Amino acid sequence: MFVPVSGVKEDVLLTIRKGAAAALADPFGALPPASAPGQRSSVAGPDPRRVREPLESVPLPAISMVGSVQQAGRLSALLLAGQRVYRVAVGQYLGPDHGLVTQVSEQALQYRELLQDAGGGWRERRGSLSLQKTGEVKAGVREDAP
Repeated sequence: MFVPVSGVKEDVLLTIRKGAAAALADPFGALPPASAPGQRSSVAGPDPRRVREPLESVPLPAISMVGSVQQAGRLSALLLAGQRVYRVAVGQYLGPDHGLVTQVSEQALQYRELLQDAGGGWRERRGSLSLQKTGEVKAGVREDAP
């Protein structure tokens, strides 16, 4: 149902709706095939011999970027997890899904996670943590009422 808008013809509204819907994925379409057990995926899995880092036991929604620091020409992000601040640089890991830090700037940290699908294959998911402003509440984290 469309609400009439003054000065806009009905056929224009239908064209806009069709164009916007065409860009969306079909919710009833087939899912991409999962890799069969034993089949090699295009993304290599994590190194099982790598020693896990402290922030890998912290869920990503519980981590906030609160600053950055540069030492010897290398920029590191300052991340708050619980009551502790961690210094994290490119090449380090965070979050439970093998999140590798790929880029650090003064405003954000970029990472790439490895997720295992139902067939045992691996896929990548990219994300970022942005610098939190003073007094800003991170999305998804609720302030406790006094």
